[in-house]
Amino acid sequence: VGSFFEIGRLYGTGTITGLARLAGQPVGVLGNDCRQLAGAMTATGAQKTRRFIEFCDTFHLPIVNLIDEPGFMIGVDAEKIGTIRFGTAAVIAAASSVVPWASVIVRKLHGVAQAANFGPDGFVVAWPSAEIAVMGPEGAVNIIHRAEIAAAGDDIEQVRFKLLQEYREGISNPYVSAERGFLDDVIDPAETRAMLVKSLELLKG
Repeated sequence: VGSFFEIGRLYGTGTITGLARLAGQPVGVLGNDCRQLAGAMTATGAQKTRRFIEFCDTFHLPIVNLIDEPGFMIGVDAEKIGTIRFGTAAVIAAASSVVPWASVIVRKLHGVAQAANFGPDGFVVAWPSAEIAVMGPEGAVNIIHRAEIAAAGDDIEQVRFKLLQEYREGISNPYVSAERGFLDDVIDPAETRAMLVKSLELLKG
């Protein structure tokens, strides 16, 4: 109880990988460190993710993924070191994985990097605090409603706030994702461990 063996702590620091036990069952644990570039998947983080998924497949370890993923790291420097190329390899590794996955979206899930967080036929739940969308609310609202915001004049902040609330309630809300079949459930955070134990038991074989 309370033990976690972290692997590669100093490499790809926005991504956390390690080993643990859940009700006696050895599992691989994936996660994001939001203190490091908000948990964005960097080139090294993507390589770390791919290698860890392959490691778990090799040793038949179910994967527990605790998600706070803002997407792939962007910018000139990120492109120079091949972030998307390595990220695509991580996505393929997840899609090709043969072990059970149980993924919990605890805070955010944005961008193309979403696809590296789920195995085939895995169990996916979210906390009520989760935010699930193609991109973050601020960026999405600024792009989608650019003309409306620009025309708001002195009321620009009030208009932007209203649009952000509408986006969060109507698009990035986890209950909306659950209604659309993207999630298996939205759970109370206190139920997380029991849900993980139950889901991995159901996914065996």
